[in-house]
Amino acid sequence: MSNNYKVLKLRSGDSVVAELIENSKSHIRVNRPMEIKYMHFIDALGRKHETMILVDWLKSTTVNTVKLEKDFILGIFVPSPDVVPSYIRKKDLDDHGG
Repeated sequence: MSNNYKVLKLRSGDSVVAELIENSKSHIRVNRPMEIKYMHFIDALGRKHETMILVDWLKSTTVNTVKLEKDFILGIFVPSPDVVPSYIRKKDLDDHGG
């Protein structure tokens, strides 16, 4: 598994997970960015739950990579252990259905 997966906190307020493919002084380039969203719900027994949803950040385009200027990025972080497997599963589902 690649160790180039990163979570980006953006000035727009988005949190994005992606594979980092270039890191220069002025910008980064990422492959297959997906926005991280958290949904909160209460089950039938009244217990609160939180689930992570990944949404293709470039869904309305025909490209898979994007260049982001460093001044648009607040931080670049190592993802928590549950994020990368979810990201890989979501990419696989998007590519092959399921």
